Amino acid sequence: MLTTNQTNNIQDILFSDEEQYVYAVVDGAACPELRFKLYEWQPFSSCLWSGTLEPDLEEVAPYMVVLERDSAFTLWLIKEGWDNHWNIFVQSPLEPKSFRKQIRKLQLVRSPEAKTLMFRFYDPRVMHVFLPTCDSEQNQELFSGVSSLYYPLAQNGVIKQARLKSEDFTVRFNDWIVEAEPGEKNNVEA
Repeated sequence: MLTTNQTNNIQDILFSDEEQYVYAVVDGAACPELRFKLYEWQPFSSCLWSGTLEPDLEEVAPYMVVLERDSAFTLWLIKEGWDNHWNIFVQSPLEPKSFRKQIRKLQLVRSPEAKTLMFRFYDPRVMHVFLPTCDSEQNQELFSGVSSLYYPLAQNGVIKQARLKSEDFTVRFNDWIVEAEPGEKNNVEA
């Protein structure tokens, strides 16, 4: 589990730009307590799957959640979900309704055999493998309305930041070391 200092460092990274919304895109299948925590703490959230869902589908669906820096939900998600591959974090200028519309577009992809597949982009392990393989067109689609993506790396204590470089539509990565002591440099450009 993360220390209070590590949690504070992660919050400093995620909430570094006051002009941006901070969202979590959370995998209900990976996070069995998600629906209970959403009900208990009532953060602004929305299921990414449309329509009325059966209860067992609601439990495994992905959700977007608007995070507030010191909310109980945000602290719980960071502390409990860090090494459990529950979610990615997103900084975006888009308001929640527009962000949901944009992020929903990423859920379905076509295979080389022209089959429609669900893309679990909100799993940090998937994002970590997928992002380096994207071409400029895919990067533009992924980062439309997104300023930065953040996800924990497998090794504890590092959060990966991905941002689109507007001049050539490539992705720039930064590793943030969340174990840095106050005043220490915690950014390592990858």
